Amino acid sequence: LAVAPRLRPCAHALSAETGWQHARWKQLTRNYPTTISADDAPAKKGLLTREEERRLGEQTRELVACREKKRALEEVLGRPASAREWAAELGFESAAALDAHLLPLEAAREALVLSNLRLVMKMAASMLPRTQKGLAWTTDRDGGGLSMSDLVAEGTLGLIRAADKFEPDRGYKFSTY
Repeated sequence: LAVAPRLRPCAHALSAETGWQHARWKQLTRNYPTTISADDAPAKKGLLTREEERRLGEQTRELVACREKKRALEEVLGRPASAREWAAELGFESAAALDAHLLPLEAAREALVLSNLRLVMKMAASMLPRTQKGLAWTTDRDGGGLSMSDLVAEGTLGLIRAADKFEPDRGYKFSTY
């Protein structure tokens, strides 16, 4: 799969929370392929060792905890929290310090997801013959079966959710979590 370039928010996008998110989305979708083939699967060299998987999982858990604190803060405030308020809640001096802290955590989550895309590709490829038969749960609104790119997209969303919920302390491998 083609990977979006490393995300760096633009200077003008940091001025407002929604602007930053919009700029990030534009960076994600720019030059992103619309079709996916089985040949685009990540190479075997991308597999993680147990120690790397554990470290990336811990960093992802820290990222999730930071986001949960932001959600709790927004619930208390009754409005979206600014970057400064979120930074203060987490004990950082500035929003820039918070961004510097979150950047490697987001990179760890991305690495955990990208290194396990082979699993998604394998599962999607094994599901493809079933979706072409037109079973009731596999048909789209036009009556056709699901395509490989649809299956990979849904599988990737599930992989992202699994990365957020992964608990490396339990001792299981991410692929079997």
